[in-house]
Amino acid sequence: CLVMGNHVTGTGVVNMMDNGTLESCTIVRNQAGMACGGLYVSDPLGPIIQNNVIYFNGAPESNNWSIAGGTMTCNCTAPALAGAGNIDGNPVFKQAGSGFGLTAVLGKYNLVVPSPCIDQGSNQSWMAGARDMADAIRIFPSNGVADIGAYEYMPDNRGMVLGVR
Repeated sequence: CLVMGNHVTGTGVVNMMDNGTLESCTIVRNQAGMACGGLYVSDPLGPIIQNNVIYFNGAPESNNWSIAGGTMTCNCTAPALAGAGNIDGNPVFKQAGSGFGLTAVLGKYNLVVPSPCIDQGSNQSWMAGARDMADAIRIFPSNGVADIGAYEYMPDNRGMVLGVR
């Protein structure tokens, strides 16, 4: 899923209050009036949070996330989450946009080189033959590793120009 350009007056644009899974999403350019413009998790025991980009969100405190607990792997957010494969580098989108919430200038959230999210996700069984938000193959190349976020990086297919004399 892609969650972008939303505003809540309270806490957490994406709010997980019970056991659940958040996987292969991009949560960007959202805003909360109190805390946590991105992901708020109040359940300290059970949620699974993996392969997500949670970046460029705004709030008076905890811009991107506030998480009580759970299993967190292969996410890109700042600051980085505790857990295997989590990173905090800029995800490097095609167009990052600007601002937060209802006044945000939204971008294009496909990954581009040199994104640290490319080939850094966790492959899941459901991904075989699945498509991303842009209808691209979820794991590219097919024997590769999933990317973090809602979009799989696809190289530019313009080809090469060759001059022969």
